[in-house]
Amino acid sequence: MKTKEQKLQAVVADIRAKLPRLMELEKGCKISTVYSRIHEVVDEHKDLVKINLLSEKTDYTSMLEKYVIEDNNSPYKIIGKEPMLNDVLEWIEKGKSANTFNINSRGAIFMEFSATSGYCGMWDLSKPYLHQQSEELINFLYELL
Repeated sequence: MKTKEQKLQAVVADIRAKLPRLMELEKGCKISTVYSRIHEVVDEHKDLVKINLLSEKTDYTSMLEKYVIEDNNSPYKIIGKEPMLNDVLEWIEKGKSANTFNINSRGAIFMEFSATSGYCGMWDLSKPYLHQQSEELINFLYELL
């Protein structure tokens, strides 16, 4: 039995594979180093990106050339941007798995299969990123893989 985190990672990997724009080196993109440190692109200027180390204890900022990160032999690996609601809806549309979306008055989007009338998943609109959503929704999306 897979955990919520394992299912989330599988869904996110599939979303990033199907939506290559999430892997572009621009603001919000995460990268890692060979030392397993995670950085986030916080700004970009032509061929340069400004990255911050994502750590509670360190306030480290660095400027890197994009080609250095994109090089296959680079010590950096592009992780990608965190999927948001629009990315998940686009991913679902590409897979044509779920095609009924209802927005309710309480600030949520219900996702269900057209073949069934039952409720299958709900996106809490107060939380924009996929990793912030409920285990129920992650399970629903995982079943679409």
